Formats: sequence, C-alpha cells, structure tokens
Amino acid sequence: MLIKTGLIVLLTVLFSRAVEPGKRKASNLPYLDSPELELPDTGQRESDTAGIVVVQPDTSVDDSVYSDPGKDRLKAPELTLPDITGEPHSLSTDSGKVVVAVFWAPWCGPCRKEIPYLVELYNTYNTQGLEVLSIGLDRRINLERFVSKNPIPYTVLLDEDASSAETYHVSAIPRSIVIDKKGRIAFDHTGYSPDSHKQLEQEIITLLAEEY
Repeated sequence: MLIKTGLIVLLTVLFSRAVEPGKRKASNLPYLDSPELELPDTGQRESDTAGIVVVQPDTSVDDSVYSDPGKDRLKAPELTLPDITGEPHSLSTDSGKVVVAVFWAPWCGPCRKEIPYLVELYNTYNTQGLEVLSIGLDRRINLERFVSKNPIPYTVLLDEDASSAETYHVSAIPRSIVIDKKGRIAFDHTGYSPDSHKQLEQEIITLLAEEY
C-alpha cells in the first residue's frame, strides 16, 4: 500500500513539471529555480545542430592588395659573365633587386650618351634596391680602356662573343631590359633619346614599390 501511494505521488510531481507541447525548456538542470522560458519551436532538436560552426567568408578583405602585378611577366634568362676584373657575375645574384641590364659598346654613340643618365639613376636608387648591369659587346681591351677613362659605379660585364646578346635576341644597341625583383622582364627598350631616361626612371620607381 505504501509503495502504491508513493508511486502515485511521484507520477503527480512529474506530470506537474512536464512541458507543454510546442514549448522548449531553457534548461533541464534541476537546481535552477527560475521560471521556464518559452523559446520558438524551430523544428530542430538540439542534437541536430550541436557542434556545428558556420564560418562566413570575410568580404571586407581586398584580395587585390595581395595580388602579384607581374604574374604575367616572363622569366629573364639566366646569364653569367665576367666583370671588368675577371670575376664571374650571374643575373640570379641580384635576385630581390630591380635590375636594368643594358647591352652596349664603346663605339656606339647613343650608348655613350646614355651612360651619364644611368649613373645618375644608379646613384639615386641603388640604396633602394636598384642594380645596373652594363653588358659590353666588345673586346676586353676596348672596354677596359673606356672604363678607365670613364669611371662607371655599377657593374660592367664583358660579352666578347655576344652570347648573352644572342640569348636576349639583341639586334640593336643600346638595349635596356628592366627586370623586377622576382627576376622577370617587366620592360624592354631599344635605342636612346633625351627623354627616354625619364620613362626608365618611372619604371624603376614602379618596380621598387611592388610588393609580392
């Protein structure tokens, strides 16, 4: 009899604490004494979405900031030539710098006129990451004689057999090839005019400012 009475009391308590259909309890912890809150019925059980984190793409980031402006440029062919002292110098040695590779010869009038402007550009931008490679297409003795009379602060390379000129398809001089920090050809010029160094300077400034 006592067992039956206790069972009835227990069922009565449980029934009084039941949640009406269409309502969800805010908590099923028995020690919370706050009134129950009515929450909207979403048709989903808590277990349906438990542990799922939805990450929305961040559209506030401008991908163009991280783009490579030179992604379509062609890789400059490697070249290794002796400098005026006989030490070998490779184009890859200047990786990470903006390089102006100039094909020229002492007997070329426009080439000689261009040198003072190249010296000016080199002195202005060398500390910012500019390198100039002067590739002489003549015999060593002629190049040495010219450099001894006309000091050049940048690197002078000797190409007596015109092998690098052939690699770069040089058909006329002066020929200036402007190479970016990743060793890619960004600009290519043949000939010289009084205003050409202004354009070259703007190209150098642009390439020095590029970040990848």
